[in-house]
Amino acid sequence: MDRVEIRKQIETLHFAGHNSHEIVKILSERHGSKCPCLRTVQKWISRVKMGDKDLKDSVRSGRPAYVMCDSNIEEVKKAVNENPKISLRNLSAQLNISAELIRKILTRRLGLQKLAARWVPSNLNDPQKCVHVQSCRDILKTWEKIGLNL
Repeated sequence: MDRVEIRKQIETLHFAGHNSHEIVKILSERHGSKCPCLRTVQKWISRVKMGDKDLKDSVRSGRPAYVMCDSNIEEVKKAVNENPKISLRNLSAQLNISAELIRKILTRRLGLQKLAARWVPSNLNDPQKCVHVQSCRDILKTWEKIGLNL
């Protein structure tokens, strides 16, 4: 049940002669946890009394909410591939997306982290792991040759 229908019920119950406490009780029996609180019911009754017939939410001003959609993810991925040293602030200005959303896309969706001023994968893939292990073995062999024992 959406908000508009609940507001219609509040209006109908009010015109039927019920007070706000009775309306809350009736709505809680009908809708359970989705029932509005007493203060909300009182607010809608006062709007009805003032002659406000619009039951929809009014438009709110403010910063629009950006979603983590595929197009945003692709834009961020493309920008980071072009310049791995780009900062969150520059990405935010370039793509007109909040820095926090860009950070979430980079870390949660793309699995990247900032390391030595570059965006790099958080987890190494198998070939990268093999190269890393081989490099460590080479370093250990070099240390054994010069007499360093760890």
